[in-house]
Amino acid sequence: MRADRVRAERWRSLALLVVFAVGPVGGGWARASTDPEPPGVDGEPRDRVSYNGTVSLALMAGAVVSAALPPEIYKTPPACRWCGGSDPNVLDRWARKARWDEPCKAGRLSYLSLGAAGAIALLPMSHESSGRAWMENAGVVADSVAATVILTQVVKYAVRRDRPASNPCHPGSPTEADRNLSFFSGHAAVAFALASSARETARLRGRSADNWFWAGAGAAALTGYLRVGGDRHHLTDVLVGAGVGYAVGKWVPRHLHQKEAEVPGASVRGGGALSGPPAFAYARPVGRGGDVLVQVGKGPGKSVMFRVVF
Repeated sequence: MRADRVRAERWRSLALLVVFAVGPVGGGWARASTDPEPPGVDGEPRDRVSYNGTVSLALMAGAVVSAALPPEIYKTPPACRWCGGSDPNVLDRWARKARWDEPCKAGRLSYLSLGAAGAIALLPMSHESSGRAWMENAGVVADSVAATVILTQVVKYAVRRDRPASNPCHPGSPTEADRNLSFFSGHAAVAFALASSARETARLRGRSADNWFWAGAGAAALTGYLRVGGDRHHLTDVLVGAGVGYAVGKWVPRHLHQKEAEVPGASVRGGGALSGPPAFAYARPVGRGGDVLVQVGKGPGKSVMFRVVF
């Protein structure tokens, strides 16, 4: 008798899983908890930012270590591995036409455009009515920049590409420490990481920041142009840096500072129908007789309770 009862429970659980996969049969789903908030931008859930201070400290420490290396390392510039800066490929040679007559002025202006990209990302794009949420958004953007700086420094020292020309802006300097650290452009990477991460963080909050994003992306693109105009980077350095910064800016908020959805892929209303099969990694029947409660989610404490009505 006990074996029959266990077998019956197993079949019952299997039947419930099938019901969840194909939708309601002869009735509907009723959620035991309150209705969720209306969806945000593109129908995604609102307010999914979960700022992780430990991750932030680790990224900031890594960025500081990678960017503020001891002066001894800079006494002699690292030998180039990717050489030929004065005679690059066809695309980079064509882009050299953008070189300014006063390249030092273009180089200085690139810092101003980078600052503008940062101001747009941290102020209007990160703005929230709650001061705490605003600071969390700014923290996520800062973490994206830190991750970009770390990756940039690693690649620069691994590739060691020489710049288009020596830097004439600091004639009093006996050595040019970053002469062979051209690939890829750190300015372009950071600028696009700022715009991309601020936009992605806003989306996780359930709102759109697209209007300000284009302003930030414009400042980032101007930064890249000025690095080429200032003869500090090849065009390919800037293009790769922009792509890397944009990708890191999307990845960090999504993977390091996002709340886990309780039932991803499901849109549920109390007493309504379940739209589409929910994705879940944990399900079990709860209770006996009459209506059956089913717990669905990622495990105990990370689940949602539903009542199946037959």
